[in-house]
Amino acid sequence: ILLHKPWLFRRNEWTVRGPIIDADYKFYYLIYAARFISDIVSLFFESRKVDAFVAALIHHVTTLGLVLGSALVGHTRYGGIIMFFFDWADIPLLCAKAAKYLSKHPKDAFQTTANRLFEIFAVLFFLTRNVYFNYIVFAAWRDLDGDWVNRFCQYLLLVLVGLQTYWMGLIVQAAVRISKNDGVVEDARDDDLKKQKKSQ
Repeated sequence: ILLHKPWLFRRNEWTVRGPIIDADYKFYYLIYAARFISDIVSLFFESRKVDAFVAALIHHVTTLGLVLGSALVGHTRYGGIIMFFFDWADIPLLCAKAAKYLSKHPKDAFQTTANRLFEIFAVLFFLTRNVYFNYIVFAAWRDLDGDWVNRFCQYLLLVLVGLQTYWMGLIVQAAVRISKNDGVVEDARDDDLKKQKKSQ
């Protein structure tokens, strides 16, 4: 949907404001908003540590606010460029989780696949959410007018920058655990949840 947009990689055209005209782009925005509404609801039905719950809730509410806010005020190009870069890392992460759940032994093919997919995820997360996204936020602060709507959205973007930095730190910690665990990917949240259930 976005790859054929002529403004996608042209920073000087991101600031052009206007309504969403293309039907496919409207659909993309609606699907993205619906996804984060469902993510917010599902948070209350999942078992998570308090800090992970709070971080995810802040992320989902902030992202939904930016999606709806950018559509409301006509900054849909900024919304599109952010959405374009945000989801690349999710693909190998979800595939790694699936491979991990299919694994029966720390050295089987599924576990090896999960390890390689986690490595791809870590690289993509760093590039898209800690490099490219930060550049987009920098551009938003430099190029957008300082009216209250823009300023509000800029501060929401800074909240996301903080969350992406926090999660990158968790990824680095996971990489350290992998190096100490014979190269096996383990989700620390699963271990924490098991400890919580035993203590209850």
